Amino acid sequence: MNRWSEIANELDSLRNYDTLFLACSGGVDSMVLLHLLSQSGFPVTVLHCNFNLRGKDSDDDEKFITDHCRTSGISFACKSFDTKRLAGGEKSIQAIARELRYEWFDQLILENPNSIVCTAHHLDDNREEVLLKLMSSGKLSDLGGIMKQRPGYYRPLLSVSKQDIIRYATENTLSWREDASNKENKYTRNKVRNLLLPLMQEIDPRSLSSLDRLSQDVQRMLSESDRQWNHFPGERSEFFFADKDIRSLLFLQRERLLVQWMQSTVLATALEQLISSGAAGAIVEHGDFYIQRQKNGFWFGKHSLDTVQLKFSDLGIPDNTPAISVTLTEMVSTSSEELFIPQDLLKEFGVRNPLSGETIPFRGKNERPLKKILNDLKLSFTARKKALVLTRNNQPVLFLHPDEISTWNQKKSMESASKIVVTIFSSFFAEVKK
Repeated sequence: MNRWSEIANELDSLRNYDTLFLACSGGVDSMVLLHLLSQSGFPVTVLHCNFNLRGKDSDDDEKFITDHCRTSGISFACKSFDTKRLAGGEKSIQAIARELRYEWFDQLILENPNSIVCTAHHLDDNREEVLLKLMSSGKLSDLGGIMKQRPGYYRPLLSVSKQDIIRYATENTLSWREDASNKENKYTRNKVRNLLLPLMQEIDPRSLSSLDRLSQDVQRMLSESDRQWNHFPGERSEFFFADKDIRSLLFLQRERLLVQWMQSTVLATALEQLISSGAAGAIVEHGDFYIQRQKNGFWFGKHSLDTVQLKFSDLGIPDNTPAISVTLTEMVSTSSEELFIPQDLLKEFGVRNPLSGETIPFRGKNERPLKKILNDLKLSFTARKKALVLTRNNQPVLFLHPDEISTWNQKKSMESASKIVVTIFSSFFAEVKK
């Protein structure tokens, strides 16, 4: 079975989609892919972007696509962009054009459930991408090149060279448009395509195959980390990775997990330090994310840094409400006692985040440092971030256990309620009564 027959078989998977779009520039790559899809009997909608960057040539490209689709009875849509006006700043015209293109494609995917966009990226495009990333990033995770498939997009020709694509087009007497700007070496990608890749092949004919193997190996490792990530449940706001499991992953796979979790690699180096020398309890943070070293593994978590500063008098409690009720529940028993705060004293009470170094009455004993309370309760890092204190005249009088903060959050928005009930796991209440 030749390569084109293999691709035709792979295209059968596209029959599961209700709508099939094809990004088509009019160049040989996209015209070959259009021919393949048409030969397979797919109802394709061609998408053409006119970026208005090459004057009459841009308009002629659009006319070529329009005429071809009308003659062949193929559905199509063209969109024109004022790319030069939008370009500027640190982004190149090529980068702006790419953003505009994918914004349009993404919108079409959203508007058409169970749809997919095919693009005609090929093997030479992937080689260019790997070399560009090698020069600009140098990160192993970027050397996988172009992914054959990602949500909403599929690239059937990614394993086919430009030379083979031109041969196919010639043998099947296809027509296409040549973009003269592809031969201009004022753009970095064109320099890689027209100068660097030919030079590499001249120096060693095996170099391009080596580049392909590098990309394939990296993609296999990335796929393995994706498979492991899929094992994490829910929204993945917090999960535990056993020490032996995290050590079994390559650095690339660890970095990939962090990218999927927090969309950044900032913590990748910190994770390596925790693995090699971090003591139990050591924590590194970045924004809302953190990694905490445990004795037998690592907690990966995300916490909210929103501050809480709430006064009971701001809850919108009706003026005729005589009091609100705070239920204080024992930590180790079912007994409880209600504290009633009279309406005229509401302005004195509130809830807020603890302050650094603050001491708080706890369990009917003398005041203790909040840090010691949290240590004694053996709370996780996430739970510590959720801890609150009940205050009177902004002075802490009660520690609110984080396990019950969700109850507080549910109740505090009940503006029309005649009574606000907050369940607090603590046995201390005498101080509040005074």
